[in-house]
Amino acid sequence: MTASPWLGVHIKSDGAITAQDAIALAVEAESLGYSGVTLNEDVGHDVFGVLGALSMATSRIAIGSAIANVYCRSALQLAMGAATIDDLSKGRAMLGVSVGHHPWNDVYHGIALEPPLPRIREYVTFLKLALRGEEFSFDGKIFHDVRAKLGFPIYRPDLPVYVGGDRPGMLKLSAEIADGSIMNVVPARYIADFAAEHYFSSARSFARSVDDLELTAIVTCCVNEDREVALRDARKIFIGRLRSNPKKILELRPSEFHEELRAMSQLIANGEIDQAIEEISEEIVTDTIAAGTASEVKQVLSRFYAAGCTRVVVAAFPRTPVSVSATNRALAPS
Repeated sequence: MTASPWLGVHIKSDGAITAQDAIALAVEAESLGYSGVTLNEDVGHDVFGVLGALSMATSRIAIGSAIANVYCRSALQLAMGAATIDDLSKGRAMLGVSVGHHPWNDVYHGIALEPPLPRIREYVTFLKLALRGEEFSFDGKIFHDVRAKLGFPIYRPDLPVYVGGDRPGMLKLSAEIADGSIMNVVPARYIADFAAEHYFSSARSFARSVDDLELTAIVTCCVNEDREVALRDARKIFIGRLRSNPKKILELRPSEFHEELRAMSQLIANGEIDQAIEEISEEIVTDTIAAGTASEVKQVLSRFYAAGCTRVVVAAFPRTPVSVSATNRALAPS
């Protein structure tokens, strides 16, 4: 019998979800048969603090970060946190790392947006050495003359480290040095037409077995049996993303969308957010966001597997405890 595809739940901390809510939602996700739970970390809850609580409240489901920011902690701190969660959860931890973006790094943390690829390479290389639990040495551009060893018995020496990113360079780097790649806010079409082949062919070029690697997509899902309500929610989250990261939104969309996207950006710049929400076309919004009835959204999720993803993670919107729970129940594995 063919195994069910790996389907997870993403719980985003952005004001509406308390730490207690996150724990309850993770426990519910486990009872619904989901494979894993991931938590983000922008300027919300500390990801390792909540994962520690999740590790004690659950018993089967995989738990991890998607993502922890490599500009905000040392590599040894990240290794300590991940190994602690793995110890507490008896080998269920996943560590997703990436470089963050504006405004979290610069405006909130006051950290300059330096070139990301060299930093990710150094961090992941360091993490892989540290997570073995053995004494190691490291000498790089960021961390110099390191002689270290984690000060507690690690649960397993092969805790997976995933890299978040969707650009060609980051995908190639993660295929070379990490255990998988995590993409967020990207269309299934982009994965099918470029990302999956680029990622797995890069892995083969580094003599790595593609069977050992995971390609994960976090998919924003707006589920409502009233399809117009679902689309309204999808338009809100899309315009919010266009407002915060217009460059990425434009780069990952086909050229026929660019004129409309620039027009929506102008409305946003003029402060006409509600008008932008009303005018943005369904075609553009649903290119990225799975919106509609539960049946319709499940069909969209299946496209990400067909595009080449080995794992798909549901990120519910609106992000309230009630809405996230309802979405997770509606999309739960059969």
